[in-house]
Amino acid sequence: MLTEIVPYQADHIPEVLAFNARLRAAGVDVAFGMRSLLRETNEVPARSPGSGLFEESFLAVEGQAVRGGYILQHQDFLLYGKVESIGLFRHPLSEGTTDRRYSLVGPRLLRDALRRQPLLHGAGIGGHDVAAARLLKTAGFAIVTVPFYFRVEHAARFLREVRILRSSSLRRLAADVGAATGIGAAGIGLAQRYRSGRSKPGGAS
Repeated sequence: MLTEIVPYQADHIPEVLAFNARLRAAGVDVAFGMRSLLRETNEVPARSPGSGLFEESFLAVEGQAVRGGYILQHQDFLLYGKVESIGLFRHPLSEGTTDRRYSLVGPRLLRDALRRQPLLHGAGIGGHDVAAARLLKTAGFAIVTVPFYFRVEHAARFLREVRILRSSSLRRLAADVGAATGIGAAGIGLAQRYRSGRSKPGGAS
């Protein structure tokens, strides 16, 4: 049966759970939406009127079965003096990583994203050798290593909103206590000063 690409709907969730279970059983362990392989809910952030920033989720389905998916994030950029909507191809995942019968699902996901958003790029894909990078390179995309700089400016807000720090009830409690008492801000500040000192020329490597 042919695979088709469709918007992620609530009635797809049981098959998304089954897809994730198949890939986990095959030893695939990558983050998609921080907590799972494919998002196990079809909820996406609400689109803010006039913001030019929103995202959509799509699935590759074969009959009822889910064989892959991706997130397409749209964002307005000023490009050569003109505002253009540019797409971010996020978290593409295909059952072709574990079953050669679905090796064409990945390219189909990319073609679908390009059809919906011709000005397309990827970011934060994890390295030149991961499946997503190989897919983009094969399609003619330039793959460039970009240095990553991360700094927390508002520690309390960071502790209350960053999902990876709130993935369990114990972590949520610790993050909330750190945000409310200022302990988290102090700890983050010390860690950032330490890392900044190590990165200065002549510092320890």
